[in-house]
Amino acid sequence: MLVGDFITAAARVLSTDTLAAPRSEALTILGSLVCFPNTFQEIPLLRSVLEVNEVISGTEDVKNYLINILLKNATEEPNECARCIAICSLGVWICEELVQCTCHPQVKEAINVIGVTLKFPNKIVAQVACDVLQLLVSYWEKLQMFETALPRKMAEVSPFPIMLIHKQLLNLQPSQTIRCLILHFTE
Repeated sequence: MLVGDFITAAARVLSTDTLAAPRSEALTILGSLVCFPNTFQEIPLLRSVLEVNEVISGTEDVKNYLINILLKNATEEPNECARCIAICSLGVWICEELVQCTCHPQVKEAINVIGVTLKFPNKIVAQVACDVLQLLVSYWEKLQMFETALPRKMAEVSPFPIMLIHKQLLNLQPSQTIRCLILHFTE
């Protein structure tokens, strides 16, 4: 499979200091691969270390390598478009991990990165982070199973917590609305 090769190639593009490098395209490739480690087991990944090619295989190693690249670029990427793609990719990955119930230890870190990005001075990047957080709010039950206080923390960090919750509450029955409000604000 070429998944590992795509990850390695995209990582090399993103590790260059050249702003003319196809950074958005590299992050788009990485973002399209975030669900593969859960779907396909034993993905081979080639990484060169000091002139020696090392082959790493396994779901967790590939997933960690991929997510670490996305986390780094969601926080440090100088290109606005590429940073937005990294943030969106993290959001998709978080949803994948929640749906698959993997309890991956970096889910919380990824949510924190998205939360911190809400205060980013670039309004477009901050808006993308807000949109991703809004997507994650729709997974509040899974987030609560992952860590009980996480939905509340997300609501506190969000610049529009009431708006996000209100949008979700519009789709619920009255009894569900009360339960949702209690879950969000009582812990």
